[in-house]
Amino acid sequence: MNKFIKFALIPAAFATSMALTGCLDEVEPTNGLTQEQLNQNEDAGRALLYAIPGFMNNFGTYSDDEHIDFGYASMMRIRDLMTADMVVWEDAGGYDHYSNYEQARVGAPYVSAAIIWLYYTKQVLACNNALRTFPADSESESAQGNRAIALAYRAMIWLDMARWYECLPTDVDDIYVTPNSVKDASGQVVYSPGYTMVNEDGNNVQGLTIPIVTENTTEAESYDNPRLTHDEMLAKILEDLKYAEENIEKSPYYGEDKLLPNLACVYGLYARAYQWDENYPKASEYAQKAIQEAQALGCSVLSVDELTSVKNGFNTLNASSWMWGFQPESENRTVTTGICNWISMTSFEADYGYAAVGAGPCVTAAFYERINNSDPRKLWWIPSSDILLKRMHFCAGDQYANAYKQTYPYFSVKFRPYEGETSDYNIASCAAVPLMRLEEMYFIKFESDAHTSAAQGFEDMSAWMRTYRYDSYKPKASTVATDEQKIDEIVFQKRVEQWGEGLTLFDIKRLNMSVNRTGEDAKVQNIRKEYRLASQGRPGWMNMVFVRNEGMSNTAVLKYNNPDFYGKYKGTDQTPSTDDNK
Repeated sequence: MNKFIKFALIPAAFATSMALTGCLDEVEPTNGLTQEQLNQNEDAGRALLYAIPGFMNNFGTYSDDEHIDFGYASMMRIRDLMTADMVVWEDAGGYDHYSNYEQARVGAPYVSAAIIWLYYTKQVLACNNALRTFPADSESESAQGNRAIALAYRAMIWLDMARWYECLPTDVDDIYVTPNSVKDASGQVVYSPGYTMVNEDGNNVQGLTIPIVTENTTEAESYDNPRLTHDEMLAKILEDLKYAEENIEKSPYYGEDKLLPNLACVYGLYARAYQWDENYPKASEYAQKAIQEAQALGCSVLSVDELTSVKNGFNTLNASSWMWGFQPESENRTVTTGICNWISMTSFEADYGYAAVGAGPCVTAAFYERINNSDPRKLWWIPSSDILLKRMHFCAGDQYANAYKQTYPYFSVKFRPYEGETSDYNIASCAAVPLMRLEEMYFIKFESDAHTSAAQGFEDMSAWMRTYRYDSYKPKASTVATDEQKIDEIVFQKRVEQWGEGLTLFDIKRLNMSVNRTGEDAKVQNIRKEYRLASQGRPGWMNMVFVRNEGMSNTAVLKYNNPDFYGKYKGTDQTPSTDDNK
């Protein structure tokens, strides 16, 4: 683990001590440091830069009472639980702290909405703190390089937020959603597919993303800070990525570790951004650049052994395909809580955590059954098959396999405790978490190419699968007969590859895919009744809602929030509560 994480926790307090919404908060240096001292002191500037990945592990951004409020890894979990790929197996006596998200209960009055918005805006603040220290007009090459790193990090966060909060047409027709319509030359009304997103204030918010706060935003500007359109947001992200691309290698800390992005990561962010924009030729171009640059820096696709490694797989920054990640140290509050961290909530092999008592992430049975038994990635979950179980390895020893099969059906073993430790949370909870992997870039390229030539994109993906995952990969011809089916298969294999990494929601939302969480087509039902949601096309709950406090402090957002779709889908309570504490 990187020694600078500990150092970064001091300036990270700049962010945690402020009640930030989308509005600007004044930066008040603490611990005796002034802004002038930060500008003059190389170590202080370095610490401020490392405060950005340090804040990724922040606990209690909204409240210490919210056990899922442990930073970016929790945002990843939330997104995955809003798809049809992941569920929490059981409530385990009230320990499923993600239940609101599984029920799409994220309206403006809810804490569930506040946790997301507060974390992301404070993570942006951590970036802006560094950007004030490394200003755009600096003539120092090292400062330019450091600014590039901070801009790349902020671009990653902004891109997450833009994709999540962007209001796109959905499948539900209710009192706040009206059909798209235009008048033709004769004056007749013509309806087009989908719906125009008109909120309860009567405002059409379709295509709006987020309000942004930069290092230069004034307090007055922050009080009337409108949501940017898709094109405006994309332009801002690309502008920052351009600076990062041109300057990131100038940083004295470039390539020091995977906590800070490198040029390959910048190219990867370009690929994500262009794919969000559905500019697939550009997405393919930059995914290829990311692959080449990452390989030049020593990255390679995870081997089959690494996929299921107890100590050297999905728990260490040293994993061969990881381009970018973050990792807490034992002194970090997310670790010292014992139970309020990624591993506690993720790995039942950590016997002290929430997952171990049953409130852990499982693969949905229908998703699991679609994966070929020859695929080594199927060993990421406890199977119903004894044949597959015999191929698996566990941190505490393989002699526990049968007991795990009975106690933890379909539970994940993809993400392991650090060093394979099962009992000492000071060690186990220090597992690293991936932000970007080489495999993602391949799948962005495959899908992007498939939008131009479905046959070519599918064939390239098939060759990759046969080379790196299992050599007998060949889906039934009837399942990949059309261009749409080929693209769906590429996206499905990406969903398998990156299960639990918080990316699937963005693809489903972009591609207007349906989500079926009913479990009706599965051989085994492992989705609790209240979580069995289904959509026909893009689900409305993927248009994340702003917490009410943002509108109260930013008048430009007050009446331009996204519609709330809680209670509109099968399986949800049809009488949603307005209790702020829910």
